[in-house]
Amino acid sequence: MSFILTPYAIALFAAALLSGIVAGLAWRRRSIPGGGLFTLMMCSVVIWTLMAALESGSVGLAKKLLFSQLGYIGTTTTAPLFFLFVLRYRNRELRLRASLSALLFALPMATLALAFTNPLHGLVWPRIVLDPRAGANVAIYSHGVWYWVALAYYLVLTSLAAFMLGRAVLRSAALFVFQTVVLLAGLLAPWVGALIYLLPVNPFPGLDLVSIGFAFTGVLLLIGMTRYRLFDLVPVARDVLVEKMTDGLVVLDAADRVLDVNPSACAMLGIESSVVGMPAAQALGALGGKLAEVGTSPGAHVELELPGASPRHCDLRVSPLVDRRGNPAGRLLLIRDVTERRKIELEKEKLIGELQEAIADIRTLRGLLPICASCKKIRDDGGYWQNLEQYVTAHSEAQFSHSLCPDCIKKLYPEYVDPETGNTRR
Repeated sequence: MSFILTPYAIALFAAALLSGIVAGLAWRRRSIPGGGLFTLMMCSVVIWTLMAALESGSVGLAKKLLFSQLGYIGTTTTAPLFFLFVLRYRNRELRLRASLSALLFALPMATLALAFTNPLHGLVWPRIVLDPRAGANVAIYSHGVWYWVALAYYLVLTSLAAFMLGRAVLRSAALFVFQTVVLLAGLLAPWVGALIYLLPVNPFPGLDLVSIGFAFTGVLLLIGMTRYRLFDLVPVARDVLVEKMTDGLVVLDAADRVLDVNPSACAMLGIESSVVGMPAAQALGALGGKLAEVGTSPGAHVELELPGASPRHCDLRVSPLVDRRGNPAGRLLLIRDVTERRKIELEKEKLIGELQEAIADIRTLRGLLPICASCKKIRDDGGYWQNLEQYVTAHSEAQFSHSLCPDCIKKLYPEYVDPETGNTRR
């Protein structure tokens, strides 16, 4: 019999199956920034764990060595792919040069070549022996100089990735903290397995515990994908200015889910930062209903009144977000409290209205007046002749009080005029 299904082999096959499930789920999210790199990384893990399972169950040193060498296709590429994935996960617009990416894989490719040529130099495995225990079917590998060089390189890459993710925890919103913790825990699991594997008192000699560690990584990432929408939401870099700005800021993704919200927006809308990840229509209250109205054109804005004990007026401006290829990536909502400005505008409108009413009440006579040279009647705009008193009263604020001038008194009532002085007698 050339293959034995040992407990070690069963555990590693389970790890390979679980890693394959995670890779399949990641493939469905490959269009999201970082999704493609994560898919490649999990494919490397599948190769690694599957070859480790075949190595564990195969009989004979020649077959075990062959499967170990094939497994190094996944072993050597997992850490560089994970490092690249973290770079893209933290900065969705980052694009590394092809030469820099190739440089990351220079040492892994050298390690892979040395693994396949190991019988010539022994730099990776100086000595490989079978466990003498009856029925063990386990190969014990001693490690050469290049093994430790490669291990140090992978430690540096994964440590840098862990550092970047750790910094992100301190700056991320609550949902992104959970995402990043899931990734950190997933990163830690293989190293715990590696530590146990390298201990002199390893309770499981010959078992590739690093592969088992990646099985645990697969479980964590599977939970992250289903529970915390890992890779559905990509954290947006936040600056201290965004946190301190008085205007509200909300970032939506292409599916109109809340990616980020600053404290000012939370205060204006009466919401919590925990709305990150929720649909905007559900999370943003009165603002959510205005999104369809304002549209996505650059500079589009609309004014809305926020309900409350003292209603406030806000100006909502929308800016579309696009990636470097020009594809829609979401929307940026800027919310400015214009309550005081609106109050001043209303007072100004009231004052203007009052002035207009006052002006309308003030009637002045201007221009030429058609007046009869004999009776002194005035022709109005309708062509009708009116007494002078009627016309002036209708077109001004003037009121008439009737009296007689001295000439008319002399003419009509001469008996009341003193012939010597010409003055009216009293």
